Amino acid sequence: MKVGEKNVFFAGDMQQEGSSGNVRLAGTGRTQAGENQEKGKTDRKHVFAGELGGSSLLQDRIRQRREEARKQAMKVVGDAWDADRLLDQEVQGSRQHFAQLQQERGQARDRLQEIKKEQEGLQQAYHVEEGSREQEDLELLRKREALGPGGEEALTKEEVERLREIEDQGLTEYQTRQLELDRKAAYQEDYMRERESQMMAEEGTVRGIRRERLKHAPMLKATAQAEQIQEAAEEEVTGMVLEEARDHLEEEQEKREEEAQAVEEKKEEQEELLEERKERKEELQELTESVPVEEMIQLEQVKGTVQQEVQDILNKMNLMAEDIKGAMVDTGV
Repeated sequence: MKVGEKNVFFAGDMQQEGSSGNVRLAGTGRTQAGENQEKGKTDRKHVFAGELGGSSLLQDRIRQRREEARKQAMKVVGDAWDADRLLDQEVQGSRQHFAQLQQERGQARDRLQEIKKEQEGLQQAYHVEEGSREQEDLELLRKREALGPGGEEALTKEEVERLREIEDQGLTEYQTRQLELDRKAAYQEDYMRERESQMMAEEGTVRGIRRERLKHAPMLKATAQAEQIQEAAEEEVTGMVLEEARDHLEEEQEKREEEAQAVEEKKEEQEELLEERKERKEELQELTESVPVEEMIQLEQVKGTVQQEVQDILNKMNLMAEDIKGAMVDTGV
């Protein structure tokens, strides 16, 4: 049913005021009860959501929908928060591991410096001069160690022959101890390179997480999604209120139409009654006009006689005329 008048719907937040069940719009100090007493519902154009459906059914549906939206929004934000916390933990773990690797690399560097000092002290202890035969043979042995297995192919023929002579003669104690320290130094250098490689990997992990956060902004997206969920819920709530309001107005419109129909029928009955009275009056007038003057005079005389007799009776009975006010005399007698 189409309602042919403009209506305003108040679908905002509502609060119960006292125990009377009156509805107060949030943000205003006005109650609905006063307006209902001053203004009839038939000409009212404002519909308050608290009246719709009578009551609690619509409000329960609204509360349920808002609660569902709140839980969905909290889950979206909570999931994003949990994921973000996991990323934070991963970043924190990478930073802690980086700090540990940095410390281990520093320890290896310190140990390497100690080995270098020990080698310098060893050279002084054995009184080996730079450029001496023993030192040159040590450098040749170090060169072969650095080249690794099969590295002799990179050596000259003279170097290879000299290495054979050294092996035949046997290494000196100084050369043996220096080569042992070289191997320890090489281990520390490898250890440092390994730690530096792992440090670079941890830095890459942290940078990658930061790039992904800036690129995708999961928390911002989750917040926006949560707001969309709540906005959609509020739109549904508004739809519920409007639908209920339309039904409410249609019911009121039907009642008004029924009342208008009853009034119209009553009006028709009154018009029929007036028409009937008019017809009777016209008939009486026609009858009066058709009666001769002599008969009219006689009727008036009879009327006067009857009235006098009634007055005599009243006087005898000591009654006031007002006691039987409204009595009518049939002039046709």
